[in-house]
Amino acid sequence: MKSYNKHLLLVIAVLFSIFSFAQEINFTEEEKQWIEEHPIIEFGYDTRWEPYELFSFGQYGGIVNDYITILEEKTGIKMVALPKMNWEKSFDGLMNGSIMVIPSCVYTKKRAEYFDLSVPYIEDPIVIVASSSSPYFSKLSDLSGKTVSISKNYYTKELLKDYDKGINIKEFESIERSLLALLNGESDAFVGNLNVVSYYINHYGFDKLKIVGTTPFKDNGICFAVNPKWSVFTGIVNKVIKQISPETKHQIREKWIAGKNKKQYSTSLFIWTSILMITLIVLLIIIYSLNRKLKARLKHKREVQSQLKKLLAESKKSEKEKQVLLQEIHHRVKNNLQIVSSVLSLQSNVSNDDKTREALKEAMDRIASIALVHRKMYQSPESKIVNLKDYTESLFIDICSQYPKVNHVLLEIKSEEKITSTLNSIMPLALILNELITNSLKYAFHSQENPKISIEFIKEDNSEALKVRFTDNGSWIESEVSDYFGTTMIEIFTEQIEGVYTLTKDKSYTEYLFSFNGISTN
Repeated sequence: MKSYNKHLLLVIAVLFSIFSFAQEINFTEEEKQWIEEHPIIEFGYDTRWEPYELFSFGQYGGIVNDYITILEEKTGIKMVALPKMNWEKSFDGLMNGSIMVIPSCVYTKKRAEYFDLSVPYIEDPIVIVASSSSPYFSKLSDLSGKTVSISKNYYTKELLKDYDKGINIKEFESIERSLLALLNGESDAFVGNLNVVSYYINHYGFDKLKIVGTTPFKDNGICFAVNPKWSVFTGIVNKVIKQISPETKHQIREKWIAGKNKKQYSTSLFIWTSILMITLIVLLIIIYSLNRKLKARLKHKREVQSQLKKLLAESKKSEKEKQVLLQEIHHRVKNNLQIVSSVLSLQSNVSNDDKTREALKEAMDRIASIALVHRKMYQSPESKIVNLKDYTESLFIDICSQYPKVNHVLLEIKSEEKITSTLNSIMPLALILNELITNSLKYAFHSQENPKISIEFIKEDNSEALKVRFTDNGSWIESEVSDYFGTTMIEIFTEQIEGVYTLTKDKSYTEYLFSFNGISTN
């Protein structure tokens, strides 16, 4: 028994091999050469002619595609769907020669005049569709005087025109739009392929439409439409179509009409939907992460700004306290110097020696000039700098008050800009100015009716040095008993602030020109 089964299986295998061999297509040498020269063929199509053709998520599919797959297997030619196509573009391309093949062209007599049409590989009836509430149209003659919606450049337009029973044809850009026009009352009926209409009613929610009648149109099967220049390819296609068995055609039809392909496209749809969802989730995560980082940075920025404001407030408070303290110090130093000056004044009043009184007076003047610096310091808003012009004017007034016998002396101060200086720098300069002004009042104006003292502060560009020019218009009388202490003080204080000076004396004027490198100015 086992031996018998083995022999039976062997016979079946042999018969299957013979049958398979018989299924092979015998192409002519010309056809073989044509196939070799055209390994890839691009074709046009209709993106929305379900279930025959559809183009979704970059994938071409439908009943026609299954026949194309058989053609590829039998010939080795790779069939490629052109991107961004529709029926109108495809049909126009086939007419002008830019497209050589459309595998889903319904046979009509007019099309047969322009193109090479293969033998039909699908034969389906053409039916009449109307809305559920419309009158009943059982046959095409019932549509006389009625409006029928069809897709633009579809074969039904040719068929209805040839029929010519007073039917008004209204074209729309797609089958879906044509069916919507029927629902919206823009047309009375739709004429089209039975399987196409059934697919749209079952899959796209056109359940308010119904198939109400048949048409007399026959011999309108689906063919390959080929440019006449490729007539050899038409012969190749015919051989392949004729070789396809009725069983295979039935399986293809069942796969799409009965919805067995739904799983395939549901899977594809699921994959693309998943990819889009994952991309969206990733983008949301990135946005959420960036948002959190941004919030964290803004929070840190606010904290830093708050700390800076607090530190700035504390700094201002501390600076104000230091300002008050420094002003108080200058005020107390000035008061102490006034006390010292008062003591010297008392000592001068009780002294009987003229030289002693004169020396004490000069000491008092020098102390007064120092006290004036401190007074200017605590009166200044900044408490650390003194305006040289303002100080010089005050110093001159104070010194002049000590020499009431001297005629009114005119003071001229020249300054190109507002020059200020710090305590360490101005103290030696103050004592120098005190000596110069005092000497001019004592020795220069004995015979001058219009005494004048000129002081000029010069701050040269691109130089840190400060120049001071002191001039009076008097004729000096040298004291025979002078110890030149004042001159020595001028020299000492000039050297202290890294300065040099020149002295020019004439009958009509005396001029000191100082150049200081050690004075800090602003």
